[in-house]
Amino acid sequence: MRLLTMFLVVACSFHFNAIYAQTIPPAGLNSNLLKSPQGSVQTYIYRITDKEARIIHTRSIEKVNKSFLHSLTDSTGKGRYIYNLKLQPGNYLAVKVEGISLKYEYFAITDYRFEILNNKRDLCIQLFDSLGAVLSDAELKIRHKRIPFDPRINAYRLETTDRDGLLTVSRGDVTTFHNIIKETSVSGLKRGYLAVCYRTPLKYIYRPVANLVTLPYYAVRSLVTYSGYNPSWSYFVHLGVKFTDIFRSQENKLTRSHEYRPYTGYLVFSKPMYRPGDTLKFKSFVVDSKNGKPVDYEVKVFLQKRWARDKSKRIFLGNLSPVKPGSFIYQLPLSDSIKIILDTDYEIQLCETGKKEVHLVSGEFRYSDYELKRVQYKLSVTSGTHYRSVAQVIKVSAADDNGMMVPDSRAELEISTVSVSKFHANRVFVPDILWKTQLELKGGHAEIEIPETIFPAASLKYKISAVFYSADNEKTKRIPW
Repeated sequence: MRLLTMFLVVACSFHFNAIYAQTIPPAGLNSNLLKSPQGSVQTYIYRITDKEARIIHTRSIEKVNKSFLHSLTDSTGKGRYIYNLKLQPGNYLAVKVEGISLKYEYFAITDYRFEILNNKRDLCIQLFDSLGAVLSDAELKIRHKRIPFDPRINAYRLETTDRDGLLTVSRGDVTTFHNIIKETSVSGLKRGYLAVCYRTPLKYIYRPVANLVTLPYYAVRSLVTYSGYNPSWSYFVHLGVKFTDIFRSQENKLTRSHEYRPYTGYLVFSKPMYRPGDTLKFKSFVVDSKNGKPVDYEVKVFLQKRWARDKSKRIFLGNLSPVKPGSFIYQLPLSDSIKIILDTDYEIQLCETGKKEVHLVSGEFRYSDYELKRVQYKLSVTSGTHYRSVAQVIKVSAADDNGMMVPDSRAELEISTVSVSKFHANRVFVPDILWKTQLELKGGHAEIEIPETIFPAASLKYKISAVFYSADNEKTKRIPW
């Protein structure tokens, strides 16, 4: 995996119902110099040294001159972009002509990614390869100070510092640079105070005494500001809960807080809303929170109204065995025999089969006699501007209100001429209808490339319109702008 870091990032987005595009003729055919491109068609990629990359980071991109352009590596043109190039890890300059000057853009290709771990004390950095494995073979420096690798936490750690600045990562014969900026600045005095007073064993004495002293202050402040927030009181409440937990059973802990759930996992449905007569389908995966082992025994399945607390009103759906350790699959036809109410949110619960019925996981769905609106069709193209010799692909899709793809639909596409701005031959015939075709939306989506042979020797604007037919031949016409 190659990661691309650039100094200059340009983002754009557009949304349209119909698509208008313009064909651009090759250069040399009755070109108008005033309207011709004012820059180079190609962008040239030069590899630069680590020293030159450091100059760009520590000084400015304006320090780049022609002496940096010593190792031409590749180039881009129509239909080719930097992220499509197969470049080796290193530092690069993208150079192109704009007007009468050269424009430089710096970027770096790396074979790693990094994350900063915030423990509110040290500078901790983890490096990962493309597969997510932790890397330990790199040399990291920040402002020329080496950051050693700590195998205990699998991270590069510089103790008791909030140092920021230029991070240098050297791996093999490649060195890349990253600017580290801290969000808040903590003085050395405060870091020392936090390191002493909030570290074992002194914290067990300092924190209770400090919160007891500040308790009256926060009590008065909460009354004056009407906020009701008292961090000192919250500390003692938390301390009391921790103490009483010594005498609590695991089940009581579970009912008090999600923090003590003995099991974790997920339960997902085939769709968020079901109608009468639909088949309720869900799958679930459950593991033990302590040891991470998948649940490999039979569980109970319950159905109840969401937020309901009365267990006597739950509907017992039966016992369910895992298809493999931790994995459960279930389906239930929602017939009249199951007495549930329309326009109501319900919850499926998986519980242990013992007397205590310890909760494992749960999921919610809505039961309603809704009617889906007409199928939503979408039409899009690769680009709003169509250049000759560059592929232009039409994409169509059909989905319902649940976002599920609707199969077995079909589309009739038509490309027609809107206007002609220039002819590039003495005699050119421009038809009103340039192209027609049909597409089968197998799986709810399809795409097709526009043949370049349909366009005459002219610069023109065209529009794409579509008529969609559902599986039951319901017709939906997309009217372009």
